Parts: sequence; structure tokens; C-alpha cells
Amino acid sequence: MKRLLFFVFFLVSGVSAQAALVLEGVLDPGSGALGYGAAAIDPGAGYAYFLDTGTYITHISPPRQIHVLDRIRLSDFSLSLSETGISSFTSATIQQTNNVALIGVGPFSCGVIDPEEDFAYFGSETNPAKIIKVRLSDLALMGTITLPAAQAYLRAATIDTRHHFAYFGSSTTTGSIVKIDLENFTVASTLSFPGAGAVASAVLDTVANTGWFGTIDKPGKVVRVNLNTMQVTNTLTLNIGENHLTSAIYDPEDRLIYFGTETSSGVVVRVRALAMNRDRFIKLNASEGGFLQTAVWDSINNYAYFGSRTIPGKITKIDLIGGVPEITSIAQVEQEVPVGEPANFYITATGRDIAYQWNRDGAPIAGANTEHYQIPQTTLNDDGARFNCTVSNSSGSATSGETFLTVQPDIHVFPNPWRADRNTGVPLSFNGLPTGSVVKIFSTAAHWVQSVSETGGVAAWDLKNSGGQNAASGYYFYYVKTRNDRHQIRGKFAIIR
Repeated sequence: MKRLLFFVFFLVSGVSAQAALVLEGVLDPGSGALGYGAAAIDPGAGYAYFLDTGTYITHISPPRQIHVLDRIRLSDFSLSLSETGISSFTSATIQQTNNVALIGVGPFSCGVIDPEEDFAYFGSETNPAKIIKVRLSDLALMGTITLPAAQAYLRAATIDTRHHFAYFGSSTTTGSIVKIDLENFTVASTLSFPGAGAVASAVLDTVANTGWFGTIDKPGKVVRVNLNTMQVTNTLTLNIGENHLTSAIYDPEDRLIYFGTETSSGVVVRVRALAMNRDRFIKLNASEGGFLQTAVWDSINNYAYFGSRTIPGKITKIDLIGGVPEITSIAQVEQEVPVGEPANFYITATGRDIAYQWNRDGAPIAGANTEHYQIPQTTLNDDGARFNCTVSNSSGSATSGETFLTVQPDIHVFPNPWRADRNTGVPLSFNGLPTGSVVKIFSTAAHWVQSVSETGGVAAWDLKNSGGQNAASGYYFYYVKTRNDRHQIRGKFAIIR
């Protein structure tokens, strides 16, 4: 694992989560880092790593690029000591020229890693730009691609290990991306963004095979690309002041992207990836974080960490699910179940320390305090009831829309057929009716015969028509009119005289 760490620090894209954006803290490690240019995170181990942009030292031979690498403990958001064997990792200095694969190629501003194939790929912020392939096992340089001037100054990268492609974003005047075939290490295709500026951040969804690229525009633009066809499918322009999208993280489960801006007072903007709309943001002041060059996501605890390209470098911690809980889904607006069957209601919400309270017809249900509420065995008394859920924490509460419950009656007609030789003196009964129902009886010629009302779930007919005469032999249809007209219940029976 130690041999992977150095390369991981070049990642510029990651992943993310949900709800209100809340500033959780700002850390100045005091390590001498000269603005952070790349970062990586290991949520399971509880650490994030930030690599500064470096200082080029010319008075030594050979000249060297010196980088500061800071390891941040996530549990208390502080600079930590190393457990990797690098001496006292409080602020470890990494000499870029110690790695023979990188001599004379950098500086590098982006990169991706494919741990399963044991390779890393780095893009240089130079003209012409170069992409190098490095074998992780022995740090050997396996190949170099030199790009044309139209794809110079690479600042963004993201990788699709599922389909074996990497995408590098160019920060030339007109934004463009380069698609690299990792199996053959060749340029598969390129794409320019007419009307959009330099590309400085990138994320992708390997299932949807879609990429989103943030640009250096005022305000910044988000360009969505179909990675199969390499065609732009949508472009979103953010609000005034949300300029230069230099960092991005992606939550593939909720399809949310968080972009950080390269402005003196940083802004973090949330974009819904599928709808391509901006729905939340948090604006920082200069002391809280600016020039947000890199970002990583703690997927376990739902925090984002943005590294600033300032001197000294700062790390800003953003709570992605802070504030009032956000309801992300609830059961359908209307639910229909047969009488006697269970009815289930579900809600999902994001936030800290959420409490749940299900309500029925506006009143709290005792003991219904989880994401799931069930009526184990519905009755006709549950028909037409309205259910919703209130989620709350110390910051406030949110209440979902209502779900209407329809309980379908199970109506039985007895005896059917009614026979004069067996059932004389016995009424024809309609059992299992909702309260307040009226049963309307019609002949096969669609003539109304009689109506009978429900009492205690049963309507009894004495087999006489509206004129008081015995109903003749034959087939009859019935229609049940319920009190709230929620049901369309029809059936038929026979009379044999």
C-alpha cells in the first residue's frame, strides 16, 4: 500500500454525498505547504492526504521540485503523524526528481490510478502537454504521449477502470478533453467545447458512461458528455461569482456533483447530475478557504475536504449533509392493498442524527419512529387514510408529502346463486363492505332494481325490487358506491326461483 500513496495524491476528482452544505472547519497545518494541488483520501483508514504545488529549487544540482505532503486525520481534523515509515510524516517532503519516471516531464497537475492493472497516468501542465504511463510495482516509465497544442496544459483527469479509458481536460482557451485508450495507451479521440473555457475539473459515472467537466469560465460551466459517442449532451452555466471550477467530487448513488471554485472566497456548488441544475451552494470567506484546487470525499462520514491553492495552503472541511435533514425519497403518492394485507411506508433522508415520526391524518403515530412504518393487517377502517413522515434534528425539521392509502374490499355475495328451493326466507348478503357503502342492483338490461345500504360491513337484500315485488329469476349485476367514491367495485349474482 505504501507504494501507491505518492501517485494517488495527483487525483483531482472524487465522489460525494447529500443535504445542506455547512462549513465544519478550516485547517492551516503549518507545514509550509505552498498551496495544495492534489489530494487523496482513505475513509476506511481515516486519513486524507494533500500534496502542495511545490517549489522549484535551482541552486542545487540537479534542480529539483520540492513538494510538501500533509496527512490529515479525519476523526479530529488535524495534522497527524505517519504510520507508513516515512520519517515523522507531520510534513514530509517529497523530491519529485527522485522518481526517474518524472524527470524532465512535469510539472504535473492531474493524474489517475488503476490499481488493479498496477499503472498510474499523469498529465503535465505544459505546452506541448504529455501524458505518461508509470508501472507502480517498480516506478518504471512505460510510455509517453505528446499531445498537440490544442490539448495543452492538462489540469483535470478522471478514469473509467470499467471500460479502460482515462479522460484528461485541457486548460487551453477553448476547453477540450482527450480520451485515452488505456489498453493500448493511445489517444482514442478528442472533443472540444465550443463556447466553454479551459477544463479544470472532471468526474464520471461508469454505469451511465457519462462525464461532467468543470470549466475556467466566469461564471463556470458544467459540460456533460456522452463518453460512448464523445458528444456534448448538455451545458449548465452557474451563477455569477461561481467562477473557475477547479475541483469536483461525485456521489454516484445520489447523482450529485460538488464543484469548488478558484476564487479568493471559495464557493462550493452542488449540481444534480441528471437534471443538470444547480440547487445548493455555500460561499466561504477568504479566511475559510479560497482557490479550491483539489477535493476529496469521506464517503463513510459524508464530509468533503477542499485544498486551497493559497500560501500557506489551507484545508476546508464541508459537511455535505449538515443542517436541516433533506428528504430524498418517500413511498408513492398513493398505495393500494387488498384488505387484510400489510401496508408499508418508507422514507429516506440525509442529515445528522435524524429522528423520524410518522403521522396519520395529521396526528403522530405512537412508536412509528424509523424509516419504515407498517400496518401489519389492514382493515377497511384504514381506507382513505393519509400518511406522511417528519424528519428532524437539532437544526430543524422537514415533512414529506402525503401518501394516500386505498384498501380494496374483499366482497362476497352469499348465497350465490340464491335458490328458492334452498334459500327461501334467507336474504342475499353482500359481505365485507366499507362503512357507508350502498349496493346498487341492476338487471342484465341495465335497469335499476334496488339499492341496499351497508350496516356493520354487510348489506342484506330481501330480493324485492323497488316496487316491492319479488325479483325474477336471472342474472343481476351490482355496483358498490363507497362513501368517498374511492372504489369501483362491481360483480354479478344469480337468482333461481
